[in-house]
Amino acid sequence: MIFGLIKPEYYSEKNKCIEATWKLIRTLKLRISYTAVKEKLEQHPDYPSLLSIADCLDVFNVNTLGLKFGYEKLSTLPTPFVSIHENKRGEYYNIVYQISGEQLNIWNNNLDQDITTSKEVFTSDWTGKLLLVEATAASQEPIAEYKQHILEQQKRNWIIVLGILLGVLFISSPLLGFNWSSTMYGSGYPFYYFLKFFGLIVSTLLLWYEVDNHNPFLQQICTGAGEKSSCNSVLASKSAKLLGIISWSEIGFAYFLSGLFVLIVYGLGGVHQILLMATSIVSLVYIPYSLFVQYNVIKKWCPLCLLVQVVLLLEGITSIYLLNSNHVNLSNILFNNGTALLSLALLFIAPLVIWYFISDTIKKAKESRFATSALSRIKNDPAIFNTLLEKQDEIGELPKNLGIIIGDENAKHRIVKICNPHCGPCAKMHVKLEQLLAQFKDVSVQIIFNTPLNTKDRRYLPTKHLLAIANSGKANHSLNHALDDWYTAPVKLYDAFAEKYPVDNLEDERLDACIKTMSDWCNHHNIAATPTVYIDGYKLPKNYSIDELAYILKD
Repeated sequence: MIFGLIKPEYYSEKNKCIEATWKLIRTLKLRISYTAVKEKLEQHPDYPSLLSIADCLDVFNVNTLGLKFGYEKLSTLPTPFVSIHENKRGEYYNIVYQISGEQLNIWNNNLDQDITTSKEVFTSDWTGKLLLVEATAASQEPIAEYKQHILEQQKRNWIIVLGILLGVLFISSPLLGFNWSSTMYGSGYPFYYFLKFFGLIVSTLLLWYEVDNHNPFLQQICTGAGEKSSCNSVLASKSAKLLGIISWSEIGFAYFLSGLFVLIVYGLGGVHQILLMATSIVSLVYIPYSLFVQYNVIKKWCPLCLLVQVVLLLEGITSIYLLNSNHVNLSNILFNNGTALLSLALLFIAPLVIWYFISDTIKKAKESRFATSALSRIKNDPAIFNTLLEKQDEIGELPKNLGIIIGDENAKHRIVKICNPHCGPCAKMHVKLEQLLAQFKDVSVQIIFNTPLNTKDRRYLPTKHLLAIANSGKANHSLNHALDDWYTAPVKLYDAFAEKYPVDNLEDERLDACIKTMSDWCNHHNIAATPTVYIDGYKLPKNYSIDELAYILKD
């Protein structure tokens, strides 16, 4: 409804196209996310248009038919359908739910609401163009992508909710007993506060580097100390994450932010200040660990990480000095202030939780969405793609019956995938090719395994077994299931696979001959990397992926 409140100069034609498509998806009650709809439309070469809507729906296996009808035939049309209208503000789309005599129940694109209108009003700016739609059992987004998109949408929603909650907490803090008047209390406060503030700045730069490690400013900081200096080597290493889950940069950011918040809210001189300084002393144990990893394991130095170590060292020394000078019984305070300890723990966890929800959004935001969409529309233009394709390496005619062929052997388009049965990217591409085959009947996929004829090579047995299944004369769906099970298995165990898909032709000499032919063919064409893809005899151009073929292969 928010778009209904925004005036036309903000509610652009592009937004109208997206919202109309999304409204239709909801009307048909399909399991398709808003994110997927938006991405597919913005990548279309003719976006925004009725054609872009039709092709977007076609990607999700929704049957569509574009027509131009006269007024007198309006009542004969099956609903729902999309109608295109034009007024002084430009084109817009309506969703027609029902036609009863002279009345139509529709969703009005300009008003962003359901209304009842007359045929006379409806046809006053109707161009006569419409899009009939029909959903099928296959009309849905792949479940893994759908769940991922929904999770991303939920994260964005939680960002808003958490922002509101934190704002309310800040405003109502005096009611919660926060003492704002004591922030300048205590000896050593200015220096201790400066360390927390400086540590927060450095840890923020570390987080920023994780999001955008190509930033020139950060690159200058991280590589300015010579060849032994490399933030990327340190932050991208396994040691950069605690238990492989959360990075030390994120922990450092939460540590300094929560500490600074405690100082601002509670000031110094009280229990919270003492507990905070206790954490500063405990954090000293991280310094030798970090230095050891950088010096002995990674053999590279991260300047920003070293700055953090300096801050932690100064914090620890300052805390020890302040606690001793004030004769604080630290053990007594630790064991008798559970509530204060809990509040400190919650303040530390809060930034981690917030960052978890916003990190993916920030990482994506660094790329210009508009530039990416514009580039996608150019790339998805069939004329441009075909021009680039014809400039790529040509493989010529493939040996007959080489490898495994899925789909119609006489299909208009032939995609050749050179792969390795133990290749992770090959497994991911297999899923995408399956989706492409389900969408287009005039596309076939030929799988060629780059496997040497060597029984000790771990690629040999799964390659031979898959070829045996393909040549066993069983139905295609058995082969498809076998390929799916092998490529989607998180851990690929040949013995378990062979037990599930037994074959009696594994000793057929023709299988080894086929493996040798495939290997020789790959060597002849200097193909070493997998997966390598050819389409209609030419190598898939760089910067193109299988996902982008959906619009290009459509006639």
